[in-house]
Amino acid sequence: MRKLTYTAALAAAMLLLCSCSSSKSGKPVYSGGKVVVLAPSTSESGDFSAAEITAETDDTSDTAETDSITAAETEASADAEPETETAAPAQTELPETEEPPAWSEGLDDFYYHEYAAYHLNWDEREFTTQSLFVGDSICRGFREYHIVPVENVYARGSIAARNFFDFNLYRGEIEEEYTQALAEAAPRYVFLSMGMNDINLTDEETYCENYRKIIDVTLENSDAEVYVSAITPIDSDFSSNYRIDCFNLRMEKFIPDNYGDRVHYLDFAKHLKDSDGRLKECFNGGDGIHLSPYAYYVALWEMNRTTISDGVR
Repeated sequence: MRKLTYTAALAAAMLLLCSCSSSKSGKPVYSGGKVVVLAPSTSESGDFSAAEITAETDDTSDTAETDSITAAETEASADAEPETETAAPAQTELPETEEPPAWSEGLDDFYYHEYAAYHLNWDEREFTTQSLFVGDSICRGFREYHIVPVENVYARGSIAARNFFDFNLYRGEIEEEYTQALAEAAPRYVFLSMGMNDINLTDEETYCENYRKIIDVTLENSDAEVYVSAITPIDSDFSSNYRIDCFNLRMEKFIPDNYGDRVHYLDFAKHLKDSDGRLKECFNGGDGIHLSPYAYYVALWEMNRTTISDGVR
């Protein structure tokens, strides 16, 4: 008689499977198209490993075996081809570079309806990967909202033109000196964006002279085109939009009076104002001073338009 028949092997396997499933440490998992019972490993770590299910029968089971299966069934069982497990298809490798997320990801219908004109496709936004965005907590929104790659933003809260060189700012998660950030990023464009922390503590002339130091260091330590951004409008008692406009008008004149082709004035703030010259509600980040994600997409649109208009792209 055979030592192990189909029925006995099946019964033994089922018995062991039930035993593994009912134990407090065994657990079934799905692997390669079939259920595999995981049994405790004998290693000290207690990790699980796939259990090998085996069964043996004794020669003394001949009589029971004869009674439970006919000769025909035994022959059919012996002649049957063993089942072969079909190998799972190889996993297709992901492409090396994935398609970038949609420009409008996370924006609501209001933005689509009111500001569809500010749409930029990925190719039009590619200049952001060659740029360094430098400034205060408002500038930091480019990083916080994932508008541009985090390593392309060099910013810190409470920064102003008057105290810019008193602190190291953060590029991504790294705190470093400005000249080091310029050397490592090697930007083609530098967008300077600060001033909200200056308007209540300095006058327009002092503001421009403090900014001059930042512009000069940028020119000396990079080959980038430099853009000085207008201070954005507010909807708050922090200061007045009239005062902000005065600072912006002075800077707009200061740049062409003191610099050549590599330094430019950038005014995306004009797109953020309502009919009263205040920060539009949809661009309000919550405190009337900081910006919502919508505002940064408008900023990118103006940056794209201006750099093309200036002939630097």
